[in-house]
Amino acid sequence: MLVAVGACNFIDRQILTILLQPIKRELGLSDTALGFLTGFGFAACFVIAGFPLARWADRGTRRSLIAVCVGLWSLMTMASGLVTSFGQLALARVGVAFGEAGSAPAIASLIADYYPSSRRARAMAIVFTGPAIGVFLGLMLGGWINQSFGWRSAFFAVGAPGLLLALIVHFVVAEPERGRVDARRDESVAHEPFRDVLRYFGALRTFRYLMLALACHSLTLFGWLAWAPTYLVRVHRLDTATVGLWMGLCGGVGIAVGNVIAGFVADRQARGDARWYLWVPALGSLIAMPSGVAFVLLGDPRAATLAVVPFFVMTSAWGAPTNALVQTLARPHMRGVAIAIMSVFVNILGLGLGPLLIGAMNDWLAPRFDLGAIRYSMLCAMLGLLLAAFCFLAAGRNVREDLERVRARLEPQRPRIQERVTRARERAGL
Repeated sequence: MLVAVGACNFIDRQILTILLQPIKRELGLSDTALGFLTGFGFAACFVIAGFPLARWADRGTRRSLIAVCVGLWSLMTMASGLVTSFGQLALARVGVAFGEAGSAPAIASLIADYYPSSRRARAMAIVFTGPAIGVFLGLMLGGWINQSFGWRSAFFAVGAPGLLLALIVHFVVAEPERGRVDARRDESVAHEPFRDVLRYFGALRTFRYLMLALACHSLTLFGWLAWAPTYLVRVHRLDTATVGLWMGLCGGVGIAVGNVIAGFVADRQARGDARWYLWVPALGSLIAMPSGVAFVLLGDPRAATLAVVPFFVMTSAWGAPTNALVQTLARPHMRGVAIAIMSVFVNILGLGLGPLLIGAMNDWLAPRFDLGAIRYSMLCAMLGLLLAAFCFLAAGRNVREDLERVRARLEPQRPRIQERVTRARERAGL
């Protein structure tokens, strides 16, 4: 069920990217405006809603939160098909962002209570196939429906099934006890002030470097996810149905394979050295760069599309290992907030700035390169992967020390009265 929720999430998020060109023509929008819609505007609302919804995930019923969120973003996706101006479309995407903001903290918290730390990366990897399925279906269905019935019909078609999914989630998904698989529990965290939760994560060097790595990595990944279909439409003159099918297959399969391999490899290797949770995404970032360059430089559209498969495989290697590590670093009643903090860096700096910067660069370079400007914009965005690899490696230098600190803090403390009784019995020789 959580895989299905992730798929629905990314169908409704990703479908806009395949519809950018027809929306631009009908509503008369610039690339900067489109980059704002797919990037910063969406991400800012996502983050604003993320923290209160994360606190709900840490204190309330996570199953109900997921059901409400799925229903909300599905309704707002359908509303996107009714807009007649940039302002209306922006408001509809705000509603989608508010709905999607609550699902990630709740899902991550559930996984952490379903599985022990030694299996969490694998579990996260399987759940992360949901977004991969969503990317495939969003691009494929969006391209085909737009080609046959128009872009407005595409929003209705992908939004409606989410309403049924919301009901199924509410009645099917199990709500486990918090911290039930943890070796040690600390129930006092449930009432810890929010500022203390932030201070807790800020004290972990691994967490600080990891957030910087995710920001740089997401800037490239989400920028590419937003503009790669448009690149094929503009530069290689392909129709949206063809681009949706090709990019949906390549992106969907690549993201799914990358997450599963990374999750299983990280869990296996981290048994001997926890740094593998960060070495895996670092290696993925570096290996992805040559295939990304090939995608934008190859002249044949089929060769370019095949070249992007390893790019998506390698850039997806961050998801399962880093989410599993963050859930292990967090205490049971901090896990939703941990994901909300991650969303600030992934969404504001990554999803927010990535598409927006590429869109703005397109407009800036267009007078000189015309439709080919997008090629150079996407090449410049590749620098984010190099910075991300450096930050992942820096985070790996501190991970073993931080995990030891976390384990020490979770050691249960015996009540003072019991300690006094024990000392008294020892003195009495009992």
